[in-house]
Amino acid sequence: MLHSSFCELQRVGIVEEEEGDTVYPCTYNEVTLSDSENNDSGSKGLHLGKRLLQVAQSCEGLSGRILRKLPFLAHATSSVPGSCSADIFIDKLQSAVQKELEDRNNMAES
Repeated sequence: MLHSSFCELQRVGIVEEEEGDTVYPCTYNEVTLSDSENNDSGSKGLHLGKRLLQVAQSCEGLSGRILRKLPFLAHATSSVPGSCSADIFIDKLQSAVQKELEDRNNMAES
């Protein structure tokens, strides 16, 4: 879900690359295949795919509704209105996940 949301935000120009070229993150299968082959090609797509996979792994236990909301929350917290780079967006996405998990823990403790 996060991968498709990320790609859609790139398609519409909300998430951009500094160089101006759109580089889509590798899929889960491409990232795991690269890891099993010990391939350090250093491609930007592989880098983004690995970072997005780390964010997705931290989302374990969250509902589909929350997963669809996270990219919106990440964009809403961006300090620059309009578009931002892919790396900054993934940082914001990770922050949105952490905040959601903290909010859930706070509600459970109440």
